[in-house]
Amino acid sequence: NWTEEERIAKHREHYLRTHICTVLGEAGTRATRQTINLDAFTDDPEHFINFITTRIKETGGLMKPGVYGGYKSNLMFIFKRYRYIPRAGYSVELKEYMDGVKRIANEARAAGEVSAYCLICEDSLLMKTTQYVI
Repeated sequence: NWTEEERIAKHREHYLRTHICTVLGEAGTRATRQTINLDAFTDDPEHFINFITTRIKETGGLMKPGVYGGYKSNLMFIFKRYRYIPRAGYSVELKEYMDGVKRIANEARAAGEVSAYCLICEDSLLMKTTQYVI
């Protein structure tokens, strides 16, 4: 025999559990999506640069330099979100690479080149970051 308030609280709890389960899926210990080993990914900034240099427009052209900066911002957010501290010097090295990527993107856009992303990293199409996926 529950009181009216207890019944309402139980009903809300059941409703929330059911709704959350349908959105998130069944509980378990395996990740529902791919996970990444940040230690292996951040041992060399070229891993990230190879990833972003494969990001191009549907037409095959380079994106604006700010878009590449957005990718770096997203990476930094992941570090902050998961309280991950990359090795010493990683941020400085990544900044140098990013300056180069943005410079080349600016030069290519100024020259009117549409598919010059290969100038950034000749091996960008061959380099895959899947080796860092757990």
